Amino acid sequence: MEYARLNAGKLGLAVALAILLVWIIFALITWLTGGMMMVQMGAEMGIGPEEGMGAGMIGGGMFLMPALFGGLFSAIGSGIMAWLIASIYNRLI
Repeated sequence: MEYARLNAGKLGLAVALAILLVWIIFALITWLTGGMMMVQMGAEMGIGPEEGMGAGMIGGGMFLMPALFGGLFSAIGSGIMAWLIASIYNRLI
């Protein structure tokens, strides 16, 4: 039985783009609802909102830039991992 070879480059790129897309969607959802969540959780834990200390998630780029860099690094890492897996798979068949 003949198995199909995987194109390692295309698989790596597809995985990287999919991870980046999902990461951006979840980062935006967190960014949009994060402020409400921080206040609600702080109230439940008996901690007041720390707006004066700059600990909030919304505003000043405190959340958005790390989220974008995290998404970029995750996409690169997952793309390399998918390329490596496809390369090993192609050598095994």
